[in-house]
Amino acid sequence: MVYRLSAAEVRYKVGAVANEICKDIFSTYRESYPRASDVVAATLRHLPPVFNPGQLELIHGAQKIGTEYSMSLNEFTNMLSDIGVIGVVTKRIKLLSGMEGLSARFSYTEKSRIVPFAAEALCVHPIFTVAYASDPTKSNYVVPVGSNAVDGSLAAG
Repeated sequence: MVYRLSAAEVRYKVGAVANEICKDIFSTYRESYPRASDVVAATLRHLPPVFNPGQLELIHGAQKIGTEYSMSLNEFTNMLSDIGVIGVVTKRIKLLSGMEGLSARFSYTEKSRIVPFAAEALCVHPIFTVAYASDPTKSNYVVPVGSNAVDGSLAAG
């Protein structure tokens, strides 16, 4: 007998793993960004799947990141970039499944920090989307540059 998981069970299990991975990431950066987990939890559910730097600035103000967490806009964006929460959209791609997705650069795959304010479009890394987005099912499929997914195993030409 083959046991099949329901869609709800799969979402729950993926979410649980995503939460653990995020905890590990926050732990790695705790010396540089001790409040990262709180800041990410306060902001990500308010970001659309693809956004521009101006929207990031609005979230910084609306969620009172400057006053509640004593982080300037520059510190906020640097933290999100350094940890790998946000990336710069490079192009739209078609996955082998036929679904549309986005290719994005994240600081952890680059030689230096990505610069969010120089980008036209930004997105949230898929692991943080699963853990923190208000509705992860409405997000885009984001494939980090440098992963096999962009290099060919999941992306169609």
